[in-house]
Amino acid sequence: HSILMLSPSSVVINPVVQKDLPYDAQKDIRPLATITRSFAVYVTRADGPLTSMKDAVDAARARPGGVSMSNYGHHYRLGAISLERPLNVKFNHVAYKGAAQAINDVVGGTIDVALTDLTGALPLIDSGKIRALAVTGRARHPRLPNVPTVAETVLPGYDLYVWIGFGVHGKTPEPIARKLEAALVQAIKSPEYAKYNAEQG
Repeated sequence: HSILMLSPSSVVINPVVQKDLPYDAQKDIRPLATITRSFAVYVTRADGPLTSMKDAVDAARARPGGVSMSNYGHHYRLGAISLERPLNVKFNHVAYKGAAQAINDVVGGTIDVALTDLTGALPLIDSGKIRALAVTGRARHPRLPNVPTVAETVLPGYDLYVWIGFGVHGKTPEPIARKLEAALVQAIKSPEYAKYNAEQG
């Protein structure tokens, strides 16, 4: 009866990019529900020379591999590559284990640009410690109405969403899986959850 938190990396990307994965995402995981879907954001240090996504792309084009970009996990790595390739630019990708150190190094000026989760970045954007260059949704985010989308500025059609869901083991009896699924859907549709989700960005 254990419930597993799912992400794009665990069920979509890892099976494609990792050899000898110790699980079969199609057989070993029974998805229950997606509980949230949010934007990512490209950020830089607040007092840095980059003031727009176009600045970042132009700098990377002028100095191939000379503009550093932090990311963590396969999802953000592929999100950055899907920006680079159509624009024919090359960032120096620096891999991190998580968002905290990646963002710290942007604040400190060690890293030029980061692609990161918007929810985690919002407090630092609001406090003026980092500058948002562009969000990755199809439309601007209501919390950042003055920050354009990547599609508006440098790459029409680009979008990248971060989602979280829950699942159970593929061998979980279906009646139990359906009961858990129904409970999650009920919670997701509640006004309390809608309010919480909106506040998270």
